[in-house]
Amino acid sequence: MATVTIVKRSQKTLTLIVDYGIDPVTKKRKKTYRALYTLDMGIAEAERLRVLAELANNTYKPDSKATIEEYFDYWFETPIAKKLDLNTQEHYKLLYDSRIKPWIGKTKLAALTRGDLYDFYDLMIEVGHLDNLKPKNADKPKKSITKTTIEHYHRLIRRVLNHALLEDEIIRKNVANKMALPDPKADEDYDPDEELVKVLSQEEIQKLEETLINHNHGNLVAVALRTGMRREELLAVGLYRRKRGHYLY
Repeated sequence: MATVTIVKRSQKTLTLIVDYGIDPVTKKRKKTYRALYTLDMGIAEAERLRVLAELANNTYKPDSKATIEEYFDYWFETPIAKKLDLNTQEHYKLLYDSRIKPWIGKTKLAALTRGDLYDFYDLMIEVGHLDNLKPKNADKPKKSITKTTIEHYHRLIRRVLNHALLEDEIIRKNVANKMALPDPKADEDYDPDEELVKVLSQEEIQKLEETLINHNHGNLVAVALRTGMRREELLAVGLYRRKRGHYLY
């Protein structure tokens, strides 16, 4: 059960500490903090009771000054997060505890920029696998990470930011949307056009058709060249015509 306590963390403010108890996965305490910017205990107590009521009704949400760490800790306790598959929850918490919390957790959620996220992913690439940070592996070859690893972190960040934008309305936009994620394998010899579909010229098409005119698959190739059909579509057409005695191949 969550608890809310009042503490004095500076000479000018009182702070509410919302304690969600022990996380069953990480075994660490889960807390969020809300600065009240007052020294009046009466005001602080009224706010404490209000937060307790919100927690009881599942309507509590951090304020706009929440850090990424505070908001993620809160998000994991929301009904939406609790409804996720248990394996997904554990995977998300592993991603959060391993890099998001220690590397960008202190950043204000509302102040997060797309540049911050690019810096975060660049740091992931630079550090590589987390095993590289272990002292016992200091003299071993560095393990790199894949773009898939970056995508896992990005999906979680984008999902939580969408919750902050659409459900809690404490940020103005989701900076994680429409980002081109870096690829750890891309280097100075990388050709961005290497995997693009190569389009044949009209002359090349005619030459290919003439070469295959007497080939068993000549008709099939001609249909593919002239229509742009995918393999599945060509197969369906071929089977349909074979049943009627007309052969494309």
